[in-house]
Amino acid sequence: MSNRIRERNRRRALIFVFLAFLFMVPVSSFAQTTPEPPSPYQALPPQNLTATVVSGSAITLSWNAPTGGWLVMGYRVYRCQGASCTPTVEVGTTNASTRTYADTGLTPGASYTYVVTTYGAFPNDESEKTATVSATSQTRLYNINDFTTLVGQWNQSGSGITSDVNSDSVVNTKDIGVMMSSWE
Repeated sequence: MSNRIRERNRRRALIFVFLAFLFMVPVSSFAQTTPEPPSPYQALPPQNLTATVVSGSAITLSWNAPTGGWLVMGYRVYRCQGASCTPTVEVGTTNASTRTYADTGLTPGASYTYVVTTYGAFPNDESEKTATVSATSQTRLYNINDFTTLVGQWNQSGSGITSDVNSDSVVNTKDIGVMMSSWE
């Protein structure tokens, strides 16, 4: 046999051994063993989520924009009813420049738990959820009869006054504010 044929057979044998090795070794053994660091382009969650009770049927959420990360296109708000539940139902969205959300139509006296995420331009580009915040909507809703009683007790002071809705022992403009924020 000539050297040329021997060299060709040797190359074929090496290729055969390489292919046999390649198909015998599981692909997972070639996988990277250390996780990749997070991308600087991933969506980051908003910061400092707070809930403010507005009335018996409304709670307002506010938060700060995330620092760093990819371009934020908007925010998604998730809610559940209860103080220790996990919010999974999306109840609203806002654009990137709006960092508040008014959740209305709530049940008076009920507790609600919220989280917010950011989302980017791509369909699956959603951040992790914020820490949860909980709030309980006001229990009492006021109507015109309550307002009429308040006017009749205007500027009276002392304990046991029925129109003293903020419990400061005097019927004044603060009581009107509380009453109007929980109007039926």
